[in-house]
Amino acid sequence: MRTRAELEQLASDPKVQQMLGFIRTAEGVKHGYNTGFGNERFDDLSKHPNIRKSFKQTDGRSNTTSAAGAYQFTNKTWNGLADQYGLSDFGPVAQDLGAIALLDQNGALDDVLQGDFKGAIDKSGGTWASLPSSNYKQPKKSWDFANQYFAAQGGSLAPASGITPAASRAQEDTRTASSMNPINATDLVAGALAGLSAQTPQIDSQNAFLALRKEQLKGEADRLALASIGSEADLSRTNAVRSFFGEEPLKMATRKLPSAFEDALQEAMLGAT
Repeated sequence: MRTRAELEQLASDPKVQQMLGFIRTAEGVKHGYNTGFGNERFDDLSKHPNIRKSFKQTDGRSNTTSAAGAYQFTNKTWNGLADQYGLSDFGPVAQDLGAIALLDQNGALDDVLQGDFKGAIDKSGGTWASLPSSNYKQPKKSWDFANQYFAAQGGSLAPASGITPAASRAQEDTRTASSMNPINATDLVAGALAGLSAQTPQIDSQNAFLALRKEQLKGEADRLALASIGSEADLSRTNAVRSFFGEEPLKMATRKLPSAFEDALQEAMLGAT
């Protein structure tokens, strides 16, 4: 494992920052470094808040957690990191360093540095419950979401050996377009929008085009949500009729996607130009 000084040097690496951004996005922290479990805000960053919250797992069982911060550290995990790396507060710099340390301990940091985000995510599912590789009984992001997040930033989940980055992105675009269906369409839009949002902190002359794409995707996401609601209502009515006649219910609806969806998604995957 690397020393604190080595981790501090790697903190500014663009790929490390990309991975940290994805973890924060997956964890869904609405108040960034000041986010307690359940998206409640706390203001004291001098130490881990250590507030235990109850929640229900996806399997229906009750559980508690002290998760807090941008990377949702539990108090026990944070205390271990603080002792090992000399972290004296719970501020943004310390939280970033703690997350990088966990990636290093998982054996995932080298994958990140090589641009192999899929490998890093595979190794970190036991640390962050929201990652696609997680086995925790909690909500998690899909691989479709992760793929679109990194594609929207001009990259991909895993580097393709032997071909140029541009060719790799073209292949990824083709695979994504061919695998899009009513079930994963929402994740594809959400992932692309999250990836674009992560790299556009403010609008200026250089990223105005990217901001326009973000607004377009927001509109597509809203329309997709409305289409989903209508589709689910149609499915409920259909199943009511089928049940009356003793027929098996349908398990999924045929969701009608907005006409501009594929164009918006394709543009998002190409990144800013």
